[in-house]
Amino acid sequence: MAGRPTRGLIKLQRLLNKNAFLAKDRSLANLKTLLRHTSVVEALLNNPQLLKTERIYLITTNRAGFYEQLCFERARNQQVLVKHIESSG
Repeated sequence: MAGRPTRGLIKLQRLLNKNAFLAKDRSLANLKTLLRHTSVVEALLNNPQLLKTERIYLITTNRAGFYEQLCFERARNQQVLVKHIESSG
């Protein structure tokens, strides 16, 4: 049983395949490595200085549903403005 992936790991793989084009088609072994490194993200989010902030903004092009499953909420009554700069040369 030790070598068998857990149901949660398989669910994560399906979630990423559906919603995260940068993480699509990752192997179960790669996902295990990814999960081992989540402590870095948790440490960042639990940093005492960051805990004093009112909110954390995350910008995504088309995968808000993925981040909602990670407890992020859609911002209401706010707009994101972008200015595209053409490169010369």
